[in-house]
Amino acid sequence: MKQNINKTNAMRILDQKHVEYKVYHYEDVISGIDVAEKLGENPNQVFKTLVTVRTQ
Repeated sequence: MKQNINKTNAMRILDQKHVEYKVYHYEDVISGIDVAEKLGENPNQVFKTLVTVRTQ
């Protein structure tokens, strides 16, 4: 079953271009370098999108 996720504009552009990507969620505040290390990837080739939600 597909997970219903809120997509960022970056994800929508990738979808339009038919570019495959994976979505990872982390509960802790984590840097892009930390994410690359956790995934065993080169930090120069990992891109992180930060999404914020405004509450009033």
